[in-house]
Amino acid sequence: MSKDSGTLLKNPLSLFLFISLGLFYFVVAIFSSGTGDAGDSVNHFLFSKYAFQHPVLFLDLWNKPVFTLLTSPFAQFGISGVKIFNALCGCFSAFLLYKISFHYSQKNNFIVFIIFAASAFYFAVLNSALTEPLFNLALIACIYFYLKEKYAASAFLISFLPFIRQEGYPILLFFLFFYLFNRKFKDSMMLITGHALITIAGIFHHHKFLWVFSNNANASYGHYGHGGWFDYFHKLAYILGKPAYLFLVIGLLILVLQFFKNESKFKFLFSGKNLPAYLFLLILLSHAVFWRFGLFKSMGMERNMITVFGCAVLISFTGINFIFEKINNVIIMRVVATLASIVLIAYPFYPDSKKVQIPADFKLQYEQELTAEAAIQIRPFLATHKFYCGLPYAYYLLKRDPFDSTNNPGIYKFYPRKNQGEKCVVIWDNWLSVVEYGVGLNELENDTTLTKIFFKGNEKHQVAVFASNLKTRAR
Repeated sequence: MSKDSGTLLKNPLSLFLFISLGLFYFVVAIFSSGTGDAGDSVNHFLFSKYAFQHPVLFLDLWNKPVFTLLTSPFAQFGISGVKIFNALCGCFSAFLLYKISFHYSQKNNFIVFIIFAASAFYFAVLNSALTEPLFNLALIACIYFYLKEKYAASAFLISFLPFIRQEGYPILLFFLFFYLFNRKFKDSMMLITGHALITIAGIFHHHKFLWVFSNNANASYGHYGHGGWFDYFHKLAYILGKPAYLFLVIGLLILVLQFFKNESKFKFLFSGKNLPAYLFLLILLSHAVFWRFGLFKSMGMERNMITVFGCAVLISFTGINFIFEKINNVIIMRVVATLASIVLIAYPFYPDSKKVQIPADFKLQYEQELTAEAAIQIRPFLATHKFYCGLPYAYYLLKRDPFDSTNNPGIYKFYPRKNQGEKCVVIWDNWLSVVEYGVGLNELENDTTLTKIFFKGNEKHQVAVFASNLKTRAR
């Protein structure tokens, strides 16, 4: 197995690209107002922000213990703190991918940074408090250590993947199979480390030995819809960018051809160099199945594939570098490499409604602007009224602890409420309040103890504010 020689200091172009990428990530993380999305991203921030006040949150299986542990210090500086954490994840991911690329080729390794930077969708997810960037980094590190023949270190990291995101479970099972077939029995024992440590940490609170499985939020029933078999395959064009997607397909075809040409097919199948392709296909097919049948609360979200974005970059690198290495003339090869780099970088700016919109998707979303207007209406009531809410961004704006069930109970606790005469203020929206918590607008409007003091929105996004013991009507 080849040794990586990816020393950035000896590669001026690669060093320049890496520094430029890092600076861009941090500038956007600090100065952009966007949060990636208005729901999960802000919710993840809130869990990490208030984990020190409510230590049980460090064991929460929705926010994921490893993510909470690593992001909670950053979250104390606001949502930009977690965005900076994700920017760091992006930088380390790019660096490790560059190092790994030398296991596949000693030429044109700078193109890894180009492919990495060409995904506007990855960048949009990076500019959030979502869990995908950390998972992507951890998985890249697992591959890096495996290729460096540090199998125990790789297995140790793999064991914690389920505590960063749900995709860690199929990947953990895959690696168990992979380690055993490669006869790395001793190293494979490290694969139980994560479950063992997290189980011990939580058993004193949950008083159940198998709490990690019984408390798994995504294992419970929840149906958000379903889609077609090939939805995720179509979405890849907008996740990676169409040029990178083309190179990814070429990279996968090259892998198939290498398999048929290789005399020792069993040895080739279980080579560590194939891990990026196996892991990418595993998660792609898993999410395709989950979405087709509406399993495990699947919503068919594109960002699920960011968990294996690093794998996709390596496969695309194999594809594009295959083309470069077929060009014998150095000058022609450099011209082709330059043109390919321009196409990759320029594609995110090509107008297409299905792609990430630059700069619109790095600003506050419309529903967040509505929430900000609603928050202005709510502020006068906060000192005297109980706050019922289902919008994470409202908690963030109003600096309310969503885990303080006494003063800030969730909107799902509004009906039935024991004290009909209590002073309360309710903020409602037409997505989370309805789909997640089952509180409809008509229900609140027909409540004689409430007065609607704010309502605004369009067909897609609506926000309303209700307060008790008032005589004013909605404007």
